[in-house]
Amino acid sequence: MATRFGGASPTYAYSVRMRYLVGCLALIILVLLATLFFLLNREPAAVVAPVDTQSFNANTGTGAPKAEVLAALQRIEEGTPLDKSLFTYVSLDSEQLPEGAVLWREADMVLPNRFAAKLIGANMPVTRDSITDVRPLTSLKIPPGFRAVTIIVDARTGVEGWAKPNTRVDVLCTYTDPKDNKRKVGTVVRFVKILSVSGQTQTGTEGRSNMGGGATTVTLLVEERNAKKVELARRLGEISLALVGDVEPSGAKENSDVVTEKDIFQNEVDETVAEEPAEGSMIMTDPKNGRPVKMLLRGGRWVKAEE
Repeated sequence: MATRFGGASPTYAYSVRMRYLVGCLALIILVLLATLFFLLNREPAAVVAPVDTQSFNANTGTGAPKAEVLAALQRIEEGTPLDKSLFTYVSLDSEQLPEGAVLWREADMVLPNRFAAKLIGANMPVTRDSITDVRPLTSLKIPPGFRAVTIIVDARTGVEGWAKPNTRVDVLCTYTDPKDNKRKVGTVVRFVKILSVSGQTQTGTEGRSNMGGGATTVTLLVEERNAKKVELARRLGEISLALVGDVEPSGAKENSDVVTEKDIFQNEVDETVAEEPAEGSMIMTDPKNGRPVKMLLRGGRWVKAEE
């Protein structure tokens, strides 16, 4: 009786605890399954990319597609042969591309056997009008130690147009010497090459350069020191050119001789040769006695020889 009415039996208490544990385990499993389901089905969080401040400053708030454009690594002078090693690429928005920009993927097709048509600045995008198939005529080949200097001439001082590119000339200067106030002409430099006339580096093999009716420019290739002499002579007096042949004699050298007005009327040899007195003898008849008499020439006069 005590067992039935006095309290729960041990078997009953054990079954209650087991049901409680099973329920807790089931609840935990359901929570884990729900959590796993939530994690697998949620949308991934947006990844925040680092901000490119340079692109942001160049084009704030734009989402235009980018393009890799050819750009110079360093300053490229006009006439320079082009090679891919001289360039890199920069990324620009398609809206920022300059007209005729060369893309990086086109470099192998565009650059070979080409030249810079004009000066290309460092880090600047390359455009098609800055590339040419032919080296520009304005690109002058100046050897080390030489300089290109320009003077102004007209039809007379420019040898009537016969002084043309690739010919050789002497540069003369006519000036007034401050020491004696006399007009003089001196040779400034000899046998120098003409690089261009009126900006043209090429002329026909026949005929003359076109100098027109007025003054024109002539650019000469001279050594550095002679460039200074030409500039000083240009300020000192009147510059003129004297055309010379293609080959100068081996003994020719820099001529610093100065010609004055006095030299115009003098002979090349300025030495005076003393005239030797004439001498001679002859036999003539004495008019007084009719005898033969020997006469001698002395000091330009005939005198009777002493016996």
